[in-house]
Amino acid sequence: MINYFIAKSRRVRSTPYTSRIENQG
Repeated sequence: MINYFIAKSRRVRSTPYTSRIENQG
């Protein structure tokens, strides 16, 4: 789940994959 931490840290929601993770968390 490294991408999860990176996405939260950088707050990058350009990819649908990151958006799904943020919605779950």
